[in-house]
Amino acid sequence: MSEENLPGSLLDLAEDALKEQIGIKLQALFDLYMRIPDFQFPRGKSIQTIAAHIHQDIEDLAVLQNIYLDLVNKQLESPYFQPRFFAEWLG
Repeated sequence: MSEENLPGSLLDLAEDALKEQIGIKLQALFDLYMRIPDFQFPRGKSIQTIAAHIHQDIEDLAVLQNIYLDLVNKQLESPYFQPRFFAEWLG
C-alpha cells in the first residue's frame, strides 16, 4: 500500500505516529548524550519542541521515516541529533 492509497485520516495517523516516534527517539538520545536519565527541560521547553523543529511541517511519510531511521541507525551521529542546537536552545 502506497501513501497515495491511504485514506486521509489514516495518513494523518501515520504522520502523527512517526512524529511521536521521532520525539521518543530524540529523548532517548538526549538522555544518552547528557548521561542524565529523565533529564528535565527548563520550564516551557520540551523534547517535543525540538522534535517539531526537526520535522517542522513535513507531511511526507517517506521523509519522516527517513528522519526516524537515521536517528535509529546513526544514533548520536545522526545529523538530526545536534547537541549544539540543544545547548543553544537550552542556554
